[in-house]
Formats: sequence, C-alpha cells, structure tokens
Amino acid sequence: MEVIQSNNISSLPSIIFLNSIAFDEETWQSYCQCFNLVFDKSYNKSYFLQKYQTTVLGYSFHGLLIDEVKRVNGGVTIIPFLYSFRNEEKLIGLAVDAFVHPGFRSDPFILAEMYALASSEAKKHGLYGIISVPNAIAYPYWKQFVGWQDIGELSYYALPLNIEKFLNIPKTLVLMANFILRSWSKLTAYFCYPKHREINLLKNSLFLQQRIYNWHQVINYEEITIILRTQDEEGIKTTYILGCFDLQMNWSAYAYRKAINFIISRIQPDIILFIGNMPFKQVSLFKVPRKKIPKSLPLTFDFLEKRTID
Repeated sequence: MEVIQSNNISSLPSIIFLNSIAFDEETWQSYCQCFNLVFDKSYNKSYFLQKYQTTVLGYSFHGLLIDEVKRVNGGVTIIPFLYSFRNEEKLIGLAVDAFVHPGFRSDPFILAEMYALASSEAKKHGLYGIISVPNAIAYPYWKQFVGWQDIGELSYYALPLNIEKFLNIPKTLVLMANFILRSWSKLTAYFCYPKHREINLLKNSLFLQQRIYNWHQVINYEEITIILRTQDEEGIKTTYILGCFDLQMNWSAYAYRKAINFIISRIQPDIILFIGNMPFKQVSLFKVPRKKIPKSLPLTFDFLEKRTID
C-alpha cells in the first residue's frame, strides 16, 4: 500500500497517511482492535467501511500511528461531506475517531501530528475546512495544539411526554400534564419558520446510507423519512430525533411536523430529544438551559483554505 509519512517523526513508531480504500486486511484488523480497546467498543470492519467509505468521495482521510510491525496504534479520521456554504458548494470534513493506544501516549503531540498529516492531504483533495465537536477533555487540546476555532455550540432540545418520570406529582396532575404536553407539541409543530443559515449539510441517499446503522429506526411515513434512535435510559424511554426529511431530502417544517406527530402517536416515548441546531424556528421542543445540559458540545472549525500546502 502507498503511504505518505510525516516528516516530523523519523523513528518508529511512525505517523503515516492513508485513505480508507488503501487499508489492507492487516491494517483493518489492527485498526479495529486498537479502536475497540481505547473506546471499549466491539465494532468490526463492516462498521468502519460504512462510516469511512460511504462518502461523497468514496473514502475518508486517516492519519495513523504505525509501529515497527505495521500495527495501528492510533488514528485521526476526517470524513468528507458536501455543504452549502454562503450559497457555494464546498467539501468540508468532519474530524472523528481520534485515539492513541495507552502504550503510546507519552508524546502529547502525536494526535496533533496525525491530524496535521490527514488534514494536509484533505486540503490537497479540495476540502475547504474541518468541523468537529470535541468532548470536554479533548477541547483544550485541539484549541491549544491545533488551533481549532469556536464557531458555535450544539444545543439540546427536549419534550417530556410522561411527566411522572421527571416529577413527583399526583396521578391526576400527571394525566393532565401529559395531555397538555402532547396537545401542545402537536399543535405548535405547525408553527415552524425558516431560519437563515450560512452553512448547510447537503443530503442525499448516499448521506443516509452512511449515517444509518442497524441500531437506528428508519421510518418511511407519508412521504417523509424519519431517522430515530429509541432506547431505555435508566428506566426512561428516550427517543432521539436524528433526522426527518421530505422527498427532496430537506429537513423541512412539513417533515418535522409529521415526525413529531408520528413519534407521539406511534413510538410513545417518555421524552423526545434532539441534539444539534434546528434548521428552522420552532417551539414544539423546549431548548434546554445551558446549566441543565449533561455536557457542553462546542462546535469548532479549522479553515484549511488559510493554510499553504507543504
């Protein structure tokens, strides 16, 4: 396999660049093993093939930490997506799956080196920038060592539908509160208004194929497609809205209204959640106050167009 090696690390282990289609079987095997070890998961090659190769380019960009016997001991991945940015179509990458084997963490620059190599190759392939949502532990690292810029923060939206799961109130009040919440959400779902956004993710059937896994619910209902994940969280039936699209693959007010009604009537969860930024103004789901959110989700961006290519 043809690789590109970082000039900043000359001794083993080395940092190399590969795109997803250049992985051989040994690389996939050691990548899965290391990833699952670090994140305590059990993902197989098929999961990563769907995630990394079902993209607008047919592959993703990887900076990898390789030891002397060619085993993967770390990685940073950039998945390309097509966005509309200020009315122009641009390739923008999503930085994900940054990890280093516990035995190789003595050098704090390893993650930054892997990212630098992957993002430099991504720029050569036409990517305008890299977007990411680092967790609280990773956020200071990427800000300090890589220079990611804050461009916003993902919000939490919630609609409790079974109030007794959250408040200790008399049964008669529970029934009344649940009726009011369900009626409110169904009625106000009709009142959605367009919201101008400079950047929008362009969606098509390939996008859905890349994003949908076997633990998701994909529902085709009255000319819309709804993507959900429903799970039990400490005794609370929770439904996450991951997407709702009309026939033109737009997350429209019409699709949103249909999705809300379907979830309430058919899924009947204790609570509906959406994490992200709504593509329109709505009042059916309540925005969770910042002091009540479980964790902060900063949205960061790395403007590759400002870089020169080595």
